[in-house]
Amino acid sequence: MIILALDCSSTCTGWAVGDSEGNLIKYGAIWQKGDMRDRAYNMVKNITYLVRKYKVELIVYEEYLAASPKRGSHAVPEILGALKYATYPVEVTGIYPQTWRMWLQVKKENNDWKKSVKKWVEQNYGCLRKVKHNLTRRSVKAPNDTYDAVAIFLAYTRYKGGNGK
Repeated sequence: MIILALDCSSTCTGWAVGDSEGNLIKYGAIWQKGDMRDRAYNMVKNITYLVRKYKVELIVYEEYLAASPKRGSHAVPEILGALKYATYPVEVTGIYPQTWRMWLQVKKENNDWKKSVKKWVEQNYGCLRKVKHNLTRRSVKAPNDTYDAVAIFLAYTRYKGGNGK
């Protein structure tokens, strides 16, 4: 089974594709710009492309706490709803950040989850190579959202969807 893991946000969405055995195939990021409607359209269009390209059978996304005070936080759950509609009949499931971090035993260091997850991925998987920026077409350092997507993929395949490595 091919799995697509997503760490969605209104500005940059990290993604990772792999199989249910925990083998990572590809990872990257989708940057969004413009008003929220343009961002939503761009994200759904690009993720639908990934689903078709890799013949994805399951999408696992980081469950979003709608009560979050972050700017644009209300839009991400709406975008996820549109994504579920656009990728039907692909199965879509969410996983809360505290759950996948617990499964991987990621410890929060210096009050910063992003650096802690990046460090965990680098120690357990290795440094991620540069990714192509979909807006500028340049190779750039993998953003934290991509590290989160890789971690979500690894957590799900290890503890939910298969043997994992």
